[in-house]
Amino acid sequence: MNIHQLSLSYLNEQDRILVRINSADAQEIRLWFTRRLCLSWVAVLRSALDARKAWHDETVPAWVGEFERLQHLKDADFSTPFKGDAQSWPLGSEPLLVTTVSIAPGSDGGMEMRFEECLPGSQRQERSFQAELAPKLVHGFMHLLEQALGTSQWEQTEALASVHLHSPEMEDYCPRQTQAYLH
Repeated sequence: MNIHQLSLSYLNEQDRILVRINSADAQEIRLWFTRRLCLSWVAVLRSALDARKAWHDETVPAWVGEFERLQHLKDADFSTPFKGDAQSWPLGSEPLLVTTVSIAPGSDGGMEMRFEECLPGSQRQERSFQAELAPKLVHGFMHLLEQALGTSQWEQTEALASVHLHSPEMEDYCPRQTQAYLH
């Protein structure tokens, strides 16, 4: 598949990130990223991007990779709306629920990514999608993923602290601990 456009959007109702990939020949692949997957995988992806230059040349300083990232993002087109006029869905119209991600160095400084759906007890055949992303596409994908993660607030510990785990209705099930002071 020759990737033409990427779209990553956090959908609050699903509490998932929807990844849409379309090709120049009107094919579309859809993937679901869950919170659990992202929180365990994104740190590995970030490290891989930092180390990506070392896969090809260990003498390249870290600032070169950062410069390359900024240059690719500057040249990227994030303003053109995603074209949702697919004529075929090679993996079906239902998004692939990603349970496993594999990454490896690709050619020319890119990255190979493989997304698999393996659902225990499912009668459906396992589905997977593999693509080799050129460096520009790798940086664009990571940029969109970072934006979706920011919208989801999955990585913010403050968001967890703001969740009220105790409410008056739950008093019978989870009584509050009170402190007693003796004089």
